[in-house]
Amino acid sequence: MSDIKELPEVMVPTKFQPGNPGGPGRTPGKILLRTVLKRILHQEIDFENPLTKELEKLSINEVIALKLIKRALDGNLRAIELIFDRVDGKVADMLQLGNIDDKPLEIGTTLKYDFSKLSTDELLFVRNILDKSHK
Repeated sequence: MSDIKELPEVMVPTKFQPGNPGGPGRTPGKILLRTVLKRILHQEIDFENPLTKELEKLSINEVIALKLIKRALDGNLRAIELIFDRVDGKVADMLQLGNIDDKPLEIGTTLKYDFSKLSTDELLFVRNILDKSHK
């Protein structure tokens, strides 16, 4: 065991076993909040549909969706945004690229840009765009 003291810290054996990268896991018998919420959201209740005004047997998921749709129809912009984000996916942030003179790039133009001025997030965003364009 004297060899362990000479190994770099990252190489010292730990209590975690191979094949279990997350460690020992959750305590047996504990129920995850996600599990509880899913169980409750799938329960059915009698509810007056705000769109049809009829009493219906709906899951709590459906009730929440109907209430959100009702708010959107009443002009609530946040509700409209939530619906479109869920249905169509969130709109990606736009990155407008221009040449050194801030003129729009033309097809066939060589990009001359000092990437050292970009933040890490901006660099990752540009890399993601370039990776997608090469697929």
